[in-house]
Amino acid sequence: MQVACQARLASAGYSTTRSPLTRIPGRECRHNLNYWRFGDYLGIGAGAHGKVTDAALGRVIRTAP
Repeated sequence: MQVACQARLASAGYSTTRSPLTRIPGRECRHNLNYWRFGDYLGIGAGAHGKVTDAALGRVIRTAP
């Protein structure tokens, strides 16, 4: 399934050599880039999850409702 999806995306003009997929280099979604690069994010709202790195303690704090 993955190979078929990659072939379909490539035929539609999306790059399959970098993540996240995009048609135009340098135009990747910044919101998603943060997740894929393991960045921190706050969970605000019903059902939201968060992740914050505490460098002083050397750990990652995850929050969930």
